[in-house]
Amino acid sequence: TSTSALLNDHIFLAGRLDIATFLFGFQQNVSSAAGVSYRISDIGWVVLFNYGGIIIIVLFTSILFILSSLIFREKKFSYIWFLIGLIFNIKGMIIGLNGYFFISFLFLFTKYFKSNVVR
Repeated sequence: TSTSALLNDHIFLAGRLDIATFLFGFQQNVSSAAGVSYRISDIGWVVLFNYGGIIIIVLFTSILFILSSLIFREKKFSYIWFLIGLIFNIKGMIIGLNGYFFISFLFLFTKYFKSNVVR
Protein backbone atom coordinates (compact mmCIF):
# COMPACT_ATOMS: atom_id res chain seq x y z
CA THR A 1 0.00 0.00 0.00
CA SER A 2 1.02 3.59 -0.40
CA THR A 3 1.07 4.23 3.36
CA SER A 4 3.53 1.44 4.06
CA ALA A 5 5.69 2.53 1.10
CA LEU A 6 5.72 6.06 2.45
CA LEU A 7 6.67 4.97 5.95
CA ASN A 8 9.28 2.43 4.81
CA ASP A 9 10.90 4.37 1.97
CA HIS A 10 10.64 8.04 2.93
CA ILE A 11 11.20 8.12 6.69
CA PHE A 12 14.84 7.32 7.42
CA LEU A 13 18.09 8.63 8.86
CA ALA A 14 21.03 9.16 6.52
CA GLY A 15 23.52 7.69 8.99
CA ARG A 16 24.11 6.61 12.54
CA LEU A 17 22.46 8.83 15.14
CA ASP A 18 24.55 10.26 17.97
CA ILE A 19 24.41 13.55 19.89
CA ALA A 20 26.24 15.55 17.20
CA THR A 21 24.09 14.27 14.34
CA PHE A 22 20.96 14.72 16.48
CA LEU A 23 21.83 18.38 16.99
CA PHE A 24 23.41 19.25 13.62
CA GLY A 25 22.17 16.54 11.27
CA PHE A 26 24.10 14.47 8.77
CA GLN A 27 24.66 17.39 6.38
CA GLN A 28 23.23 15.34 3.53
CA ASN A 29 20.70 16.49 0.98
CA VAL A 30 18.07 13.75 0.88
CA SER A 31 15.48 15.79 -1.00
CA SER A 32 16.74 14.87 -4.46
CA ALA A 33 19.09 12.57 -6.28
CA ALA A 34 21.52 15.50 -6.61
CA GLY A 35 22.84 14.86 -3.11
CA VAL A 36 25.26 12.20 -1.97
CA SER A 37 22.50 10.14 -0.38
CA TYR A 38 21.38 6.93 -2.03
CA ARG A 39 17.86 7.38 -0.63
CA ILE A 40 15.56 10.34 -1.19
CA SER A 41 12.54 11.64 0.67
CA ASP A 42 10.01 14.34 -0.07
CA ILE A 43 8.91 14.69 3.56
CA GLY A 44 10.03 18.12 4.71
CA TRP A 45 10.74 17.12 8.31
CA VAL A 46 12.92 14.18 7.20
CA VAL A 47 14.83 16.46 4.83
CA LEU A 48 15.36 19.07 7.55
CA PHE A 49 16.51 16.56 10.17
CA ASN A 50 18.92 14.75 7.87
CA TYR A 51 20.43 18.00 6.69
CA GLY A 52 20.57 20.12 9.84
CA GLY A 53 19.30 18.13 12.79
CA ILE A 54 17.15 19.44 15.58
CA ILE A 55 18.86 22.86 15.42
CA ILE A 56 17.56 23.60 11.93
CA ILE A 57 14.11 22.28 12.86
CA VAL A 58 13.95 24.67 15.83
CA LEU A 59 15.11 27.56 13.64
CA PHE A 60 12.59 26.65 10.95
CA THR A 61 9.65 26.42 13.35
CA SER A 62 10.77 29.71 14.93
CA ILE A 63 10.66 31.40 11.53
CA LEU A 64 7.17 29.99 10.93
CA PHE A 65 5.96 31.16 14.33
CA ILE A 66 7.44 34.65 14.04
CA LEU A 67 6.13 35.07 10.51
CA SER A 68 2.67 33.95 11.58
CA SER A 69 2.74 36.32 14.53
CA LEU A 70 3.77 39.25 12.35
CA ILE A 71 1.05 38.62 9.79
CA PHE A 72 -1.97 38.27 12.08
CA ARG A 73 -2.88 40.35 15.12
CA GLU A 74 -5.36 37.82 16.45
CA LYS A 75 -3.61 34.89 18.07
CA LYS A 76 -6.21 32.44 16.80
CA PHE A 77 -5.39 33.22 13.17
CA SER A 78 -1.68 33.28 13.92
CA TYR A 79 -1.82 29.80 15.44
CA ILE A 80 -3.90 28.49 12.55
CA TRP A 81 -1.42 29.86 9.99
CA PHE A 82 1.48 28.39 11.98
CA LEU A 83 -0.27 25.00 12.11
CA ILE A 84 -0.89 25.13 8.36
CA GLY A 85 2.85 25.68 7.83
CA LEU A 86 3.71 22.71 10.05
CA ILE A 87 1.26 20.49 8.18
CA PHE A 88 2.38 21.66 4.74
CA ASN A 89 5.99 20.80 5.57
CA ILE A 90 5.01 17.13 5.91
CA LYS A 91 4.52 16.73 2.16
CA GLY A 92 7.56 18.67 1.07
CA MET A 93 9.84 21.54 1.95
CA ILE A 94 7.93 24.79 2.30
CA ILE A 95 11.08 26.89 2.46
CA GLY A 96 11.73 28.68 -0.78
CA LEU A 97 9.55 29.90 -3.55
CA ASN A 98 6.34 28.06 -2.89
CA GLY A 99 2.76 28.94 -2.10
CA TYR A 100 2.92 29.10 1.70
CA PHE A 101 5.82 31.52 1.92
CA PHE A 102 4.62 33.48 -1.10
CA ILE A 103 1.20 34.04 0.45
CA SER A 104 2.79 34.74 3.86
CA PHE A 105 4.94 37.51 2.48
CA LEU A 106 2.04 38.91 0.46
CA PHE A 107 0.02 39.10 3.70
CA LEU A 108 2.95 40.71 5.50
CA PHE A 109 3.67 43.29 2.78
CA THR A 110 -0.03 44.11 2.42
CA LYS A 111 -0.27 44.70 6.16
CA TYR A 112 2.83 46.92 6.08
CA PHE A 113 1.72 49.00 3.11
CA LYS A 114 -1.81 49.45 4.48
CA SER A 115 -0.54 50.71 7.83
CA ASN A 116 2.57 52.72 6.88
CA VAL A 117 2.56 53.90 3.30
CA VAL A 118 -0.90 54.27 1.88
CA ARG A 119 -3.21 56.61 3.80
